[in-house]
Amino acid sequence: MIYKVRRILFLGFLCLSMTGIIGQTQYVDSLVDVLEKHQLAPAEQIAIYDTLRRIYSEYDIEKCLEYARKGLSLAENEKDIRASSVFCGEIGVCYYTRSSYDTAHIFLKRALDLAVRSEDKMQEMRIYMDIGNLYRRKNQYEEAIGYYLKSKNIADSIGYKKTQVSAFVNIGSVYQLLNNNEKAISSFEKAAAINETIHNPYGQMTVSYKLATIITDSAQILKYAQKAYELSVELNDRKYEIASLWLISETYSSHNETDKAAEYGDKCLQLAEAYGDQRLLRGIQNTISSLYFKQKRYSDCEKVALSVWENDSLDYVYAENAAYFLALSGIFLGKKEQAAYFLDKLNGIRNQKTDTEYHKSLVEIETRYETEKKEMRISDLERQKILFISISAAGILLAIAIWIILQQKIKNEQKKKQLIAANAILEWEKKERKRFAGDLHDGINGMLSAVKLELNTVEHLQSIRNQLDDCIETIRRMARGMMPTSLERYGMKAALEDYCRLFPNVDFHFFGENKRIDERLELVVYYCAYELVNNSFRHSGAKSIHVQLIQDGDMVSLTVHDDGCGFDKESIAQESGLKNIGDRVAAFKGKIDITTSPGKGTETNIELRTENR
Repeated sequence: MIYKVRRILFLGFLCLSMTGIIGQTQYVDSLVDVLEKHQLAPAEQIAIYDTLRRIYSEYDIEKCLEYARKGLSLAENEKDIRASSVFCGEIGVCYYTRSSYDTAHIFLKRALDLAVRSEDKMQEMRIYMDIGNLYRRKNQYEEAIGYYLKSKNIADSIGYKKTQVSAFVNIGSVYQLLNNNEKAISSFEKAAAINETIHNPYGQMTVSYKLATIITDSAQILKYAQKAYELSVELNDRKYEIASLWLISETYSSHNETDKAAEYGDKCLQLAEAYGDQRLLRGIQNTISSLYFKQKRYSDCEKVALSVWENDSLDYVYAENAAYFLALSGIFLGKKEQAAYFLDKLNGIRNQKTDTEYHKSLVEIETRYETEKKEMRISDLERQKILFISISAAGILLAIAIWIILQQKIKNEQKKKQLIAANAILEWEKKERKRFAGDLHDGINGMLSAVKLELNTVEHLQSIRNQLDDCIETIRRMARGMMPTSLERYGMKAALEDYCRLFPNVDFHFFGENKRIDERLELVVYYCAYELVNNSFRHSGAKSIHVQLIQDGDMVSLTVHDDGCGFDKESIAQESGLKNIGDRVAAFKGKIDITTSPGKGTETNIELRTENR
């Protein structure tokens, strides 16, 4: 009976998660409660992890990443290839959202490989789209379009039209970024034509808005913007609703249809104030203040412009517009002091803006005068003077160029010396650790073992023998930590596996190709992991620690994540342990990124290149 109740509860929450109803956050805690308090089969746990990562992907990247990682670990243990692909893909999207593009590429590539292995065309199609989005974020537009087309080709083969629509919208957006409006419009129109054959309101809304932003015919702009607005209301998509209303209001205003412009503008302003995106709100308020002034709604104009001034008086674009309409509305409302104050502010802003332009104009006038003078005084003396000036300028430029080259050479030499010094320190540290480990193992360890043998004949000293056993084991563990044998023999993967196995609450995960690399780089990776895990134990009070090593091609990525108390990066940025890690990574021209805050746990991501430096 208990199992049936648990089963019904599980299926009920899972069905709620699939409906996409408003208020998803109300049952997220209940899903987590089911995970923590009920004995679920692995497949049921994987399904809940999948639901949680999808919910959090909309508004909390860190939580999404946490549940995607947990789902991936369980899916790999269960050898569920398809679920592993889904979780890898989500992790990749989270990383490129955080601008960790190299790590994102590794996970998306792995997700694609798993999708191909499981022969899951739908998942393969989605991953191609995600990789295209990654390249678009990196401004690699040609590669982005290539992956969008790969996604579309699969969609064509299986007849999945929603992805065909998304592919054409994304391709059109790339062309719009490249200012190729003709191709952008063509792509959006193709998306619209496909969308008409299926029931896909979101796709229709997106395509309609995209077309409204790029075409120039006013009637067509209103047609597409109105459609996008109606669908945004139906889908409860507030951002598209605000953007569509704004576009409609501006279009009517540009044709002096102020009543209609105000009708949509008032709605737009009300929604934007509630939505909370301040930059979006300021842009709308600037437009609306102009519209209210046209309608002689001076009090409303003053109110909106004052809101802009109070929040963005340091932004020249917004402040100039706000000061202008505050001065005008003050004049028409009979507020002379206000009008005078903002006219003075407006002059100050414009003077600041035009100061540079004024000096530029003076330079142009002087240049024209010199040109005319040269034309009037054509003589040998003048030609010699010009020649002399040219030679002097060339000499100065040459001297500057030589100075820059020398400075660059000096900097390169300094960097080279620093790298040599860092490598020498690493080499010395390696030898010292190896020597110290050997001394512990062969010297002290041997002596303690001899003492233990001597004590075997004395029965009442059993407790001393036990203490000596503990001492010997501690020294062995120290020796393994200082210079593990597995690191020398088998490499960093084996060494980290052995090290993490010493602790019941430390999980180790490896992805990629297990091959040996430069032993100094292996030492750096091992020491960094060793130091980070020790820090988590000593300072964070973590209940669980995840160590992840990724080795792919010419890149190694190490991630250590704990659920401890976190810390303020600014207050302990120079703490010796973290500084040592940073110095080691910098010596190999790597990157280190620490994500933490008090009470939120800590994630440290280290990326190192394995090719010759």
